[in-house]
Amino acid sequence: MAGPNLKQQLRGFIRYKHDQGILDHHFEDVRRLQGPENPRLVSEMITTFINDADVAMATVTRLLMSNNEVLNFDNLFSVVHPMKGSSASIGGRRVALVCQGLCLACNERNKERFLEIFERLKPEYQSLRESLDYIRQLEDSMYEARRHLP
Repeated sequence: MAGPNLKQQLRGFIRYKHDQGILDHHFEDVRRLQGPENPRLVSEMITTFINDADVAMATVTRLLMSNNEVLNFDNLFSVVHPMKGSSASIGGRRVALVCQGLCLACNERNKERFLEIFERLKPEYQSLRESLDYIRQLEDSMYEARRHLP
Protein backbone atom coordinates (compact mmCIF):
# COMPACT_ATOMS: atom_id res chain seq x y z
CA MET A 1 0.00 0.00 0.00
CA ALA A 2 1.48 3.33 -1.08
CA GLY A 3 -0.36 5.45 1.52
CA PRO A 4 1.68 4.67 4.66
CA ASN A 5 4.98 4.84 2.76
CA LEU A 6 4.09 8.22 1.28
CA LYS A 7 3.01 9.47 4.70
CA GLN A 8 6.32 8.39 6.24
CA GLN A 9 8.23 9.90 3.35
CA LEU A 10 6.35 13.18 3.76
CA ARG A 11 6.89 13.31 7.54
CA GLY A 12 10.60 12.57 7.13
CA PHE A 13 11.03 15.18 4.40
CA ILE A 14 9.23 17.86 6.41
CA ARG A 15 11.32 17.03 9.48
CA TYR A 16 14.51 17.28 7.38
CA LYS A 17 13.49 20.67 5.95
CA HIS A 18 12.59 21.84 9.44
CA ASP A 19 16.02 20.76 10.70
CA GLN A 20 17.62 22.70 7.83
CA GLY A 21 15.66 25.81 8.81
CA ILE A 22 13.83 25.97 5.49
CA LEU A 23 10.45 25.26 7.11
CA ASP A 24 9.28 26.20 10.59
CA HIS A 25 6.32 25.44 12.85
CA HIS A 26 3.97 27.55 10.76
CA PHE A 27 4.03 24.87 8.08
CA GLU A 28 2.67 22.39 10.62
CA ASP A 29 -0.06 24.93 11.44
CA VAL A 30 -1.03 24.90 7.76
CA ARG A 31 -1.06 21.09 7.70
CA ARG A 32 -3.33 20.97 10.75
CA LEU A 33 -5.95 22.98 8.85
CA GLN A 34 -6.31 20.15 6.34
CA GLY A 35 -8.99 17.59 7.07
CA PRO A 36 -11.55 15.31 5.43
CA GLU A 37 -13.67 18.31 4.43
CA ASN A 38 -10.71 19.97 2.65
CA PRO A 39 -8.27 17.16 1.74
CA ARG A 40 -6.34 19.23 -0.80
CA LEU A 41 -5.85 22.37 1.30
CA VAL A 42 -2.08 22.03 1.74
CA SER A 43 -1.53 21.37 -1.96
CA GLU A 44 -3.73 24.33 -2.90
CA MET A 45 -2.00 26.67 -0.45
CA ILE A 46 1.41 25.62 -1.77
CA THR A 47 0.26 26.21 -5.35
CA THR A 48 -1.05 29.67 -4.47
CA PHE A 49 2.11 30.58 -2.57
CA ILE A 50 4.43 29.44 -5.38
CA ASN A 51 2.39 31.22 -8.06
CA ASP A 52 2.30 34.47 -6.07
CA ALA A 53 5.97 34.27 -5.08
CA ASP A 54 7.05 33.53 -8.66
CA VAL A 55 5.19 36.65 -9.79
CA ALA A 56 6.78 38.68 -6.96
CA MET A 57 10.29 37.50 -7.86
CA ALA A 58 9.72 38.32 -11.54
CA THR A 59 8.26 41.72 -10.64
CA VAL A 60 11.23 42.65 -8.45
CA THR A 61 13.60 41.53 -11.21
CA ARG A 62 11.69 43.63 -13.76
CA LEU A 63 11.69 46.67 -11.45
CA LEU A 64 15.42 46.32 -10.90
CA MET A 65 16.11 46.09 -14.62
CA SER A 66 13.79 48.94 -15.61
CA ASN A 67 15.96 51.69 -14.14
CA ASN A 68 19.48 51.09 -12.87
CA GLU A 69 19.95 54.63 -11.59
CA VAL A 70 17.05 55.14 -9.20
CA LEU A 71 15.03 52.37 -7.63
CA ASN A 72 11.37 52.89 -6.86
CA PHE A 73 11.50 51.67 -3.27
CA ASP A 74 7.77 52.16 -2.74
CA ASN A 75 6.99 49.76 -5.59
CA LEU A 76 9.64 47.30 -4.42
CA PHE A 77 8.27 47.41 -0.88
CA SER A 78 4.73 46.78 -2.15
CA VAL A 79 6.02 43.55 -3.73
CA VAL A 80 8.41 42.20 -1.07
CA HIS A 81 6.27 42.99 1.98
CA PRO A 82 3.41 40.65 0.97
CA MET A 83 5.99 37.99 0.05
CA LYS A 84 7.43 38.31 3.56
CA GLY A 85 4.00 37.71 5.04
CA SER A 86 3.02 34.83 2.79
CA SER A 87 6.35 33.03 3.20
CA ALA A 88 6.10 33.41 6.99
CA SER A 89 2.51 32.13 6.94
CA ILE A 90 3.38 29.01 4.97
CA GLY A 91 6.42 28.30 7.15
CA GLY A 92 9.20 29.57 4.89
CA ARG A 93 11.26 30.98 7.74
CA ARG A 94 14.48 31.83 5.91
CA VAL A 95 12.69 33.41 2.95
CA ALA A 96 10.60 35.51 5.35
CA LEU A 97 13.75 36.69 7.13
CA VAL A 98 15.45 37.65 3.87
CA CYS A 99 12.29 39.48 2.75
CA GLN A 100 12.32 41.33 6.06
CA GLY A 101 15.82 42.52 5.16
CA LEU A 102 14.53 43.69 1.78
CA CYS A 103 11.75 45.64 3.50
CA LEU A 104 14.31 47.32 5.74
CA ALA A 105 16.49 48.18 2.74
CA CYS A 106 13.41 49.75 1.10
CA ASN A 107 12.67 51.79 4.21
CA GLU A 108 16.29 52.95 4.29
CA ARG A 109 16.24 53.63 0.53
CA ASN A 110 19.50 51.68 0.33
CA LYS A 111 19.98 50.43 -3.23
CA GLU A 112 23.22 48.52 -2.63
CA ARG A 113 21.79 46.72 0.39
CA PHE A 114 18.59 45.88 -1.48
CA LEU A 115 20.54 44.42 -4.41
CA GLU A 116 22.79 42.42 -2.09
CA ILE A 117 19.86 40.99 -0.12
CA PHE A 118 17.86 40.22 -3.27
CA GLU A 119 20.78 38.10 -4.49
CA ARG A 120 20.53 36.16 -1.20
CA LEU A 121 16.79 35.75 -1.67
CA LYS A 122 17.11 33.99 -5.03
CA PRO A 123 18.68 30.72 -3.76
CA GLU A 124 16.64 30.81 -0.53
CA TYR A 125 13.40 31.11 -2.48
CA GLN A 126 14.48 28.43 -4.95
CA SER A 127 15.20 26.03 -2.09
CA LEU A 128 11.84 26.74 -0.45
CA ARG A 129 10.05 26.47 -3.79
CA GLU A 130 11.61 23.09 -4.58
CA SER A 131 10.84 21.81 -1.07
CA LEU A 132 7.22 22.92 -1.20
CA ASP A 133 6.80 21.56 -4.72
CA TYR A 134 8.01 18.14 -3.56
CA ILE A 135 5.65 18.26 -0.56
CA ARG A 136 2.81 19.15 -2.94
CA GLN A 137 3.65 16.16 -5.13
CA LEU A 138 3.57 13.84 -2.12
CA GLU A 139 0.31 15.38 -0.89
CA ASP A 140 -1.25 14.95 -4.34
CA SER A 141 -0.07 11.32 -4.52
CA MET A 142 -1.56 10.59 -1.10
CA TYR A 143 -4.83 12.22 -2.13
CA GLU A 144 -5.00 10.11 -5.29
CA ALA A 145 -4.20 6.94 -3.32
CA ARG A 146 -7.03 7.70 -0.85
CA ARG A 147 -9.47 8.37 -3.68
CA HIS A 148 -8.85 4.93 -5.14
CA LEU A 149 -9.35 3.03 -1.89
CA PRO A 150 -12.35 0.68 -1.93
